[in-house]
Amino acid sequence: MAGGIGRRRLLAGIGGAAGLGLASNAAYCHRQSDTPAPDIGTIAKLSGILDAQSFGVTMSGRTDDSAALQAAIDAAHAARKMLLIPGGVALLGKPLRLQGRSVRLLGVGMDRTILRAEVAMDVMIDVRETEDKIVSPFEIEGLCLDGAGRVGTALAIRYRHHSVLRDMLCTSAGTGVRETDCWLSRRYNCRVERHRVGWLIERNGHSSLWEGCSFVECDETHLAIDTPGQGEPSSALTFRGCDVEFGRGTGIRIGKGVVAAFDNCYIGENIDGIVFDNAGLATVSGGVAFFGHTPASALVRPGDGTIRFQGVKVNGQNAGSLTNMVAPSNGPGKIDIRDITPAFSIAGDPTIAGRPLMIGTANSMVAAQGRNWNTVARGCMVDRAASGTAGVRLRCRTATATANTQFGASTPLPADRTASGRPVSAIVVYAASAPLTLQAVGVQTGSEGRQNAPAFIQVLGILPASTSERTYLKLDERLADRPFTHLEIVGPATSGNWMTLENVTLALRADATNATLNLAMAQ
Repeated sequence: MAGGIGRRRLLAGIGGAAGLGLASNAAYCHRQSDTPAPDIGTIAKLSGILDAQSFGVTMSGRTDDSAALQAAIDAAHAARKMLLIPGGVALLGKPLRLQGRSVRLLGVGMDRTILRAEVAMDVMIDVRETEDKIVSPFEIEGLCLDGAGRVGTALAIRYRHHSVLRDMLCTSAGTGVRETDCWLSRRYNCRVERHRVGWLIERNGHSSLWEGCSFVECDETHLAIDTPGQGEPSSALTFRGCDVEFGRGTGIRIGKGVVAAFDNCYIGENIDGIVFDNAGLATVSGGVAFFGHTPASALVRPGDGTIRFQGVKVNGQNAGSLTNMVAPSNGPGKIDIRDITPAFSIAGDPTIAGRPLMIGTANSMVAAQGRNWNTVARGCMVDRAASGTAGVRLRCRTATATANTQFGASTPLPADRTASGRPVSAIVVYAASAPLTLQAVGVQTGSEGRQNAPAFIQVLGILPASTSERTYLKLDERLADRPFTHLEIVGPATSGNWMTLENVTLALRADATNATLNLAMAQ
């Protein structure tokens, strides 16, 4: 842009003149601030920036300012100057066109410079190009687009790269922002609220960034990253310090092939539906994730994608628990949860459906992989075979007609009795044709070292039958203070009964609720 004072100095001057700053309880663009407007004309003349008022823009909230604003935009593009739009309400009777225009629109705050739709229209600000041009920037800063329930899309962008949106609010439209085929975009401190779809991103990539943005109070989807039609999926998208909260429907929908990262975000509080509906490759690092605002609100529906949570605090709100953290899905999606801090109920005997790849804490007191467990055969013949890369499959071939026949697997418990009298978490990845019993076993010994029958047993839990691989978690159990020697998983030895044992964790519990949780599973 041409000479004059810098944008930051200009904003500082406007802020000082008007005493600007967002009130914590402000209704944003739904009412105009009572603070007197600064002398925009004087500041614009001193800075060499165009003043929208000099083109007849009234900002009165009573007349249609769309023609005057369009003239000001065209003049700013031709003069290669920034356009300053003062505080007030500009009614729009038709869309503003930014196609082919490299402009910088600067308002005096998202609660003060308000562009409001006066009639029904498809889009309020149209920045959709028909041809792709690599260097095609524009900037919008410090204003509000109020669709007033009359607009299909508040801001529509296509084939505009290196563009910047800053301190912008979109409210009350069908879609707040829709951007398609845009690269290297930067969005700072923007907010979309009270839409059907808050922000729709289609085929964007090349390291676009959303920082400090909010997606709130939407009816269908707050943030949608999709890949419609032909073209490469959106990729290398980064959302840093953003929040997605308060609304019906889905929090974040991630389409097939999309690659996106969420860094230190605040996602899911008071979302009624699925928080992450994922068919892409998503990474969630740090921050806080919520689910369970309603019984239908799951943290993840994995779909066809892979999503990884790393170092996130997960809050279950009203109805969240380990059982409903993952929503059922028919796709082959995977979930990888590493070192999350759960703030929800993980007690009891929850069973998570799916094909778990790994679950539990990293340190286990027993053999973690099923292939390292020994076969148990009491009054029966058992066939043993490998299952997957780490598991074992056991099948009862023949059994005697006694009441206590059993088959299954066992592994030694620590010889130093560190688990005796201590609370433990037992986590099992398995499948079985009939219910199984998870139990700790020991044998009494007499004063001369002779074994005395019968063995003593403490049942830790019953694993329900499951013909597909599942994860069973028996939490908050305390082992009796006795010299247990083995941990067993056994079932009734009826001919044809089978089980697969993939992964087992038996870990000491340091507190009443798990400090961290690890889970990797495929649907």
